Amino acid sequence: MLKGVIFDLDGTLLDSLDTLWRSFNAGVVAFKFPPTPRERLMGLMSRGTGLAGILAQIYPELKPDAPVVKDIMAAIRQEYLAMCASDVRLSQGAMELFEQLRARRLKMGVVTSRTVVADKLWPEFERLHIARFIDAAVTGAEGRRKPAPDTIITCLERLALAPAECVFVGDSQADIRAGKAAGVKTVAVATGVSSRDELAAESPDFVFDDLPGLLAKLDSVLGKEGTTVKQQEGFLFAAKAGALEGYLFRRRKPEPLDNWVNNISRMYHDLSPEVKQEVNLTFAAVLKRILEYGKRVLEPELKAELEKLLTETSAGLETKS
Repeated sequence: MLKGVIFDLDGTLLDSLDTLWRSFNAGVVAFKFPPTPRERLMGLMSRGTGLAGILAQIYPELKPDAPVVKDIMAAIRQEYLAMCASDVRLSQGAMELFEQLRARRLKMGVVTSRTVVADKLWPEFERLHIARFIDAAVTGAEGRRKPAPDTIITCLERLALAPAECVFVGDSQADIRAGKAAGVKTVAVATGVSSRDELAAESPDFVFDDLPGLLAKLDSVLGKEGTTVKQQEGFLFAAKAGALEGYLFRRRKPEPLDNWVNNISRMYHDLSPEVKQEVNLTFAAVLKRILEYGKRVLEPELKAELEKLLTETSAGLETKS
């Protein structure tokens, strides 16, 4: 039974490849080297080539141990940081996919070939409002880069999952090879550095054009032949509850929350008793986070309604135990 999903970052969860290309060229041009075509850079990235290796292949006159190589790499990273806040966005369907996976109570991890410490990823996760979904993150600084399986195996360890309990989603040939070497189910999405045909040639378990395509077939990917009406009801409610929390985190304003709170309250009260028992634990945790985060911005009426819901869900948990 699958209990978790691990994602590649750039080109899979993030629409960041153009920014990576532009920051690469800005960095090398600052040191009087000519810019490189996007296709050339993407081709090297698809095979899992690291930044130092990319520089060595595109500019053979650069000796790998030359001090200037570190300076160029630092300049490229600095350019990316300067651009990412305004230019890098979530890939289409990423937030919806996160919400559906959390509704199913699956653990989620991120594995990236970026050679930075994992702590440096979290500000970007916070900016994109996905930090609350991610249970573990591993970078290329912590082990051999993909296509080696090391970072995926490390992520599995941090998630406390066996390979058979997890699926890895990526956009490159290196991703699929790494996933297979780690022993996890592999899902390819043609949203990044490799084409659909190139990905299919690696024989992943599934290939999709994009994340919405994966979302549409999520039950098949997770090994479910189908869901009952009650399960669908529970999944929909949990996703809606997660969306309410995400809306508060994004908007940081109390006024638009009226309809959201009223709708989620009505939806909860319309659930069957069986489904309520299934969602109470998740919903109670969401309500506690909303009340804690929103204590300075929630209007008294909304706060009272949320506290009432929390009392009901907590009572349901006591009844179940």
